[in-house]
Amino acid sequence: MEDHSTEYEVFDHYITSMFFSLIIHY
Repeated sequence: MEDHSTEYEVFDHYITSMFFSLIIHY
């Protein structure tokens, strides 16, 4: 369960980073 939670957190972080990059780029 903990492993799954970490994976999800990493995925969320990755999406957030990409989103921020797009906002900064535009």
